[in-house]
Amino acid sequence: MRANLSRREKALALYRDRGFTLVEVLVGMALSLLSMLIILQLFSNSDARKRMTSGAAEAQQTANVSLYQLGRTIRLAGAGLAQAGNVWGCPIQASRGGSQILPATAAFPAPFADSSISLTVRALPFLIYPGKAPDGQSDIIVVMAGNSETGQAELHMVGPPTAAGLTLQRSNGVKARDLILMTVPSTISNCQIAQVDTTFNASTAPNTLPLGSTGTNYNTATGLSGGAYNLGSVALHLGANPIFAMFGILDTNNTLVQYDLLNLSGTATTVLADSVFDLRARYGVVAADGTGPLTWQAANASPWQVSDLMAGTAASLALVDRIRAVRISLVFRSAEPVADTSPPTTYVMFPDASPITVSIPTANQLYRYQVYESVIPLRNLRFVPPACSPSTAALPRCS
Repeated sequence: MRANLSRREKALALYRDRGFTLVEVLVGMALSLLSMLIILQLFSNSDARKRMTSGAAEAQQTANVSLYQLGRTIRLAGAGLAQAGNVWGCPIQASRGGSQILPATAAFPAPFADSSISLTVRALPFLIYPGKAPDGQSDIIVVMAGNSETGQAELHMVGPPTAAGLTLQRSNGVKARDLILMTVPSTISNCQIAQVDTTFNASTAPNTLPLGSTGTNYNTATGLSGGAYNLGSVALHLGANPIFAMFGILDTNNTLVQYDLLNLSGTATTVLADSVFDLRARYGVVAADGTGPLTWQAANASPWQVSDLMAGTAASLALVDRIRAVRISLVFRSAEPVADTSPPTTYVMFPDASPITVSIPTANQLYRYQVYESVIPLRNLRFVPPACSPSTAALPRCS
């Protein structure tokens, strides 16, 4: 009995010592690989959802900041210009240190270098250069406004302007190095940027406004003595940092950029936001008699084309006066590609008013797109003085 137990114990010990069979090892490995694949798939799905969620949150944050920046600037459109009367359409001349800035002597930097963008910049509160239809470049928008402390009122001159400067009824709020826009509404053909000289002293000579003519000052190209610049011309106080800017999308890196037309901040574009894929705008206009609800008009259709609004006539002034709001549509793209079995092929802008359907190139369908819109009122244009003459020729100044 003891011998039999000994042999059984030896057999069990030998069985225990021989390890796993090949079949058992293969089954174990298969189960381990299957578990790893499941874990990796769960991790990949979780990471994709995380990137999609964070991408959407980042796009929403960028959209809020971008729309705030654009909205804040556009709301100022026309400030310091609207109350002068018949100033719209005036071609702006600006020089500094002997170098001509406007009209521009060379193409503006990208994305404003398109041949459709005029190098002659006219005084307009807001302007849309339409992109190439139907799926081409984004729109370009132009905004002009002053930031003076004298508000909307023009500076009342008590004598004709001279090369030395201006004699005013009062100069309250004007400071040294502030910019002045000199216009001649009776012709809509003279419009020059001048700058208050550093010698201006509001305490000793408050009504004499010296204008800079050398160095880094903005100086008038032809001077203000004689000719069209007389007591009937208008001086508009623009402040130290007026807004004469263009906004657009730089397609090479999908950024929203701004360009300063007066080169106050240099000649390079300024990046406002990343991951901005498209920008479109519409005019919100009222009826010809100034009544009725807003209708949304595209800038590539008559009579709201650039040439219609920049003509400098009674007809163009009447059109500008009808623009009471702007509708902006921005498309933001996720920073990282997102795997999807059914990627988007189009996105729609202005879905309730002559929608624009834009096709997404195949190479860009790996990303996610979100469209954000905002309606921005142009409050400075509600009290523009009416034209004095119904003529379509150049306008006289309203008294």
